[in-house]
Amino acid sequence: MPSSTLQAGTKAMETHYWGSCRKNLEALKTNFAQEQELNKTDPARIALIQARKDEEAEILKTITARLATLNKQRAAKGLPPKVVSEYLPFRMKTFGLSFKTADPPPTNLWLPRSKASENDARNYFKELANKLYLDQGDRPPSINVILFLAEDEEFPANKENSVKKLVRDFNGEMKIIRGLSQIKSSAQSSQVVN
Repeated sequence: MPSSTLQAGTKAMETHYWGSCRKNLEALKTNFAQEQELNKTDPARIALIQARKDEEAEILKTITARLATLNKQRAAKGLPPKVVSEYLPFRMKTFGLSFKTADPPPTNLWLPRSKASENDARNYFKELANKLYLDQGDRPPSINVILFLAEDEEFPANKENSVKKLVRDFNGEMKIIRGLSQIKSSAQSSQVVN
């Protein structure tokens, strides 16, 4: 794909995306402002939001206690501590917890985002690298990935293959580091060049 086609395609995508965003943004802001006003004035909503905040606090206590217990058990077996995400929904899923209260009304305005396929993104970066580097007589940069995972964390094969393909397409390398012990050994490796 010639760079002029890439530029035209990119411009068309940006125009479509930002045009649809601008078109809907005012409606989103107006609707969100109305929702926020109801969140401050409607007693039922106020109670629902407070109930969710209270439940979140209790869930965080439960997660902290369960994690401490689990890490004591792991330490007794000579295993490193379990690392869990700070993102509450992921932490809840890890420990099999769910909310009992109803979902409260939105308190944040989420703007729409554009979506591109994996191949579209890969092709875009290839064309960009060609334009910025090859067309200028330089070698394009490689993309390297170091993926940090908990020792027992699952990483789906399709996602791993996707990352490997991206790295391979850009002459890079991929390394998966699992658990605290591998992090420590990688940091002390004689192969590390700074």
